[in-house]
Amino acid sequence: AENYLLTYLTQEFPGVDWLADKVGISSTGLKNGFKQIYGCSIYKYFRHHKMKVAQTVLVQNKKIKIKDLAAQMGYTSAAKFAAAYR
Repeated sequence: AENYLLTYLTQEFPGVDWLADKVGISSTGLKNGFKQIYGCSIYKYFRHHKMKVAQTVLVQNKKIKIKDLAAQMGYTSAAKFAAAYR
């Protein structure tokens, strides 16, 4: 599950049910196991790592427009991306 999340950071969050089905475990088992191992929810983990990638892009390309970065990171709205980034 972690490998999938880290591979597809520029996509939308796939959802716990979909991810659980993908790795062959119940949603509850995935949520509980993930929190036990990583200390946070699956979505929080995904968003944290997604924003680390966004931060790297911002550091490397200071001229990038926020709306373009938002689109690269899978957001349909620059405002939603900016709120998540904060």
